[in-house]
Amino acid sequence: MVFEEGRVRALLTADRYSSALGIEVDEVSDDRLVVSLELENRHTNFYDTGHGGLVFLLADCALALASNSDYEKAVAVDAHIAFTAPARVGDRLRASVSRVSASSKLATYLVEVTRDDGVVCSSFTGTVYIATA
Repeated sequence: MVFEEGRVRALLTADRYSSALGIEVDEVSDDRLVVSLELENRHTNFYDTGHGGLVFLLADCALALASNSDYEKAVAVDAHIAFTAPARVGDRLRASVSRVSASSKLATYLVEVTRDDGVVCSSFTGTVYIATA
């Protein structure tokens, strides 16, 4: 697995929804891809914590960027998330993704979303279908 920074950045630019919410590319290396966003008031739920849908979106964005950097075209077919700690306004959430398995048609990735203090907010597993061009 080698993530291509230029492709990752181009994919995020083309993802209007993720870009509009403030998701940014933090790090791209051969074996590491990290995206992040700063939690704002508009991202909170009625408990004044980060909305679970936003945390899921951040993890899903990391999955999409990683899998479509690894392969020409990959689409999500399954995703699971466990929320383990809340995030608050002002926290920078970082989603770090790695590929854990792959076959000729499917690949599975693990995404960990952490706060600035290193606490894991969620653990996300996503599987993609590797489409042929």
